[in-house]
Amino acid sequence: MSITFGSFDTPIGYETNFLTNNANTFANQFIINSLTYSALGGTVGTLNTLGIKIHNKYKYLDLTSSVSNGTSETAYNEKSTFERLTQLSLHSFIKGLRLTTTYFESNDQADTQDSLQTNLTVQLVEANYTLNKSFKLKLKTAKLTFDDNNSNTNDDIDTYEAEINYNKAAYLFGLRGSFWRPQGSPISSDTPNPGLATSRNTNEAVDRIQISAGYYINTNTVFKLEYFTDFYAGGFGQKSDTYQGLISGINIKF
Repeated sequence: MSITFGSFDTPIGYETNFLTNNANTFANQFIINSLTYSALGGTVGTLNTLGIKIHNKYKYLDLTSSVSNGTSETAYNEKSTFERLTQLSLHSFIKGLRLTTTYFESNDQADTQDSLQTNLTVQLVEANYTLNKSFKLKLKTAKLTFDDNNSNTNDDIDTYEAEINYNKAAYLFGLRGSFWRPQGSPISSDTPNPGLATSRNTNEAVDRIQISAGYYINTNTVFKLEYFTDFYAGGFGQKSDTYQGLISGINIKF
């Protein structure tokens, strides 16, 4: 058992261990995060919180639970509500396969700053499979509910992700697709825009495709180049459109 008391990244899924965090990309193949985690923690960040996290490791599974201060990432909490999370991660039944399910809830509707300012519920299921030393495959699906306390709006978003990674010696490559699917209209006013085009409607479906390549100059220095594209489906007064670009950078550990 390990206990963390204080500040930590909210473990919404096993994938939290592999997010870009404050522009630190060493844990994953990419530079920017998927749509799911961009909506929850930021394009190059995680959803940090203040509280207590307990992690138990067993022979075939890991169990993680936490109670914390909500989604504000600071001590601010207007109604003194709690963020609650439970995660069960099965491993070792099949060599290389890990199956994880996570349930998360935090009601921060009363906040006027810092937090996501909604009654948020997340149900996430993911599979991580290590094919061999070079190839890894990731699949996940999640239901995100941004409850705005309005019975006339739809609160649910379904997300899907698929990713394959390749590592060989100092070289790394990655391909990922993430897909954001609102489940009706009008959409909850609390729904964020997960993509990079901040002027778009929040009730649009979004597809993000990422292709990355990298090279470890040494064990503490990695160079990465990533192509990304966000496709917005349009509707609700806007046409469909595609936003794309390249991003590169060097990370150094010391």
